[in-house]
Amino acid sequence: MQAARRTKSIIAVILIVIISAVILYYRLYNKDEIVGYLETTGDVEATEVEVASKISGRIVWLCCAVGDVVQSGGEAVRLDSAELEARLAGARASVASANEAVAEARVLHENAVAGLDASKGQALAAASEVRRVQALLIDAKANLERADGLFSGGFITKKDMDFAKAQHDALQAQLATGAAQKRTADANVKIFALGIKAAAAGISTALSRVNEALAAEAASKVALSDTVINAPADGVIVYKSYESGETVPPGASIYTINDLSNMWVRVDIEETVIDKVRLGAPVQVFINNRFDRPYDGRIIEIGELAGFATQRDVTRGRQDIKTFRVKAGLLKPDGAFKPGMSATVRIDTSVT
Repeated sequence: MQAARRTKSIIAVILIVIISAVILYYRLYNKDEIVGYLETTGDVEATEVEVASKISGRIVWLCCAVGDVVQSGGEAVRLDSAELEARLAGARASVASANEAVAEARVLHENAVAGLDASKGQALAAASEVRRVQALLIDAKANLERADGLFSGGFITKKDMDFAKAQHDALQAQLATGAAQKRTADANVKIFALGIKAAAAGISTALSRVNEALAAEAASKVALSDTVINAPADGVIVYKSYESGETVPPGASIYTINDLSNMWVRVDIEETVIDKVRLGAPVQVFINNRFDRPYDGRIIEIGELAGFATQRDVTRGRQDIKTFRVKAGLLKPDGAFKPGMSATVRIDTSVT
């Protein structure tokens, strides 16, 4: 009786081993034998973003440790800003100085314009005076010649002759003075015209300096703003490359963030069954061997190029098997998934 029971137990164990072997074989070599499904394993991945510095600087504050949650736009890193603040103050002083230079150049221009207008008026007045004196001098010269003839004939006195000569000489002196005034006024017109050009050039130069100073100020503002580095996305800190007090070069990653709201399982599907996988096909994902708790998802990417057989396949003597990389996106990860975890993916192959 006991021998019979022992025999039955041995048979039961053998059956369990056989069934387990069949299931194992089925899972490893006949993944698509379940009608309408393809089951395989893969690794959980997530969108990965870097928190990087645009400028070189010494880190004075870090928001988080590995594993902490960050929000998009929140402050993640602060760099030492003392030098950049001083540079910005200097740039602002340069802007103020350049604006003062523009104001001074404009005053010079206005004075030159006023001087030119006055000189033109003086030149016109001097020219008019010269013409008036020239007309009077013509009459005075005629009177002098007439007086000289009358004096020679004894018809007028020496006093009359001297008066005519004095009038003539006075008008000649006036003409010389007027001509000199006209030359001075004409010269002033040229001088102030050149002054206007020089002042205009000075304004242009000063404005260029203002623009340069404003550009330097803007660059300083941008550099100063870059001392505060914000998180580019919601997620969890998975790696920290620097500590407070260290100097970070431009472009270097300080934090690595995984966006846990955008996760997927990467699986390698053999070429023999890849034709049964469709974009958008529903999937069920299982982790921690909890096949009673599926997570819904969809196929979001199918690789275009085949890769070589995995190491596991090679060890089984299946070197010729090639695979395609497929991503199964998770609809609601709900915090249960972590990048790097192993997961089982059951793909609905009934979708056409």
